[in-house]
Amino acid sequence: MSDFINYSRDLMEAAKGFREKALESADDESKQAYLRAALLHAFSFLEAHLNYMAEHFESSPMFTLHELGILLEKEVGYGNGAFALTSKTKFSRLTDRIELLLFKCSPDLIQAKGTWFAQLKDALKVRNALVHPREAHSLTEAQITEAMKTILDAVDTLYRAVFKKRLPYINKGIEGGLALK
Repeated sequence: MSDFINYSRDLMEAAKGFREKALESADDESKQAYLRAALLHAFSFLEAHLNYMAEHFESSPMFTLHELGILLEKEVGYGNGAFALTSKTKFSRLTDRIELLLFKCSPDLIQAKGTWFAQLKDALKVRNALVHPREAHSLTEAQITEAMKTILDAVDTLYRAVFKKRLPYINKGIEGGLALK
């Protein structure tokens, strides 16, 4: 595996470790800190794998220029008589990038999305409330557990669509992880 894939895997291992610490925590302040860390690391894992997969298609004729702009999160610009991807970042919705990959790489988009896609949208709402706070809120162990399972399902589905094989460490689930002290 590449260093980047190892790094991506380590993000989920850290998320698992933070979740385990949250489950062990007696005080709510520590529990919330660990749950927040678990959620953010899990989403970083998802984004890292999504970026890794997107880069595989950087020069692929399978995607139009504008689709590549969404997938690679790059702006499309016009210059010298032609449209091209620029080096300027243009963020795309995570769900749009996932749906685009599944649409292009899966024989059946609806089946590929299964039930995890709606659950991912719920997990994104939880993450967005954390990273774009408008009010104080608490996370629950159930929310983080469900989000982490959903993220693993999403990455595994993307791996099966793009690489035609399962995520190598999918069977590890969300138990265990990095032993935090």
